[in-house]
Amino acid sequence: MNGEYKEQLPIGFGNLIVTKNDYYIQIELPGPDKRYAKEILTIYKHNMDNYIEAYKSNWKKYLELKEMKSILGDEFSTKGELDMTINIGDCFEGVCINAYHKSINSETEINNMIGSIQWAKEKGPKIMDILNEH
Repeated sequence: MNGEYKEQLPIGFGNLIVTKNDYYIQIELPGPDKRYAKEILTIYKHNMDNYIEAYKSNWKKYLELKEMKSILGDEFSTKGELDMTINIGDCFEGVCINAYHKSINSETEINNMIGSIQWAKEKGPKIMDILNEH
């Protein structure tokens, strides 16, 4: 069987894409409005653990910075691991996968994101095996 298998991540955006030789996550990042082209973020299988760890680390940093909001000012932004952005006090508050995309600002959201990457990491090899059987 040739081609690819595609399934939406449990978090509700992004897809797990599996072929006979590879699996990866693809997330569409729309521009701020229609004047801007969308970007596609691809998280390859060998980089999934790095994204899980980056989300954990950036979440911890977000919580620490949020506690310091009165010192830092009303709005604050800094780069986190894997070029994620950590925003405090603006409409994109939280850990963003890229500048202002897909901001995560609750325990539930961060756990869902990490869980979705973990799900893709576990399901990808199983689907790859099935594709290679046919």
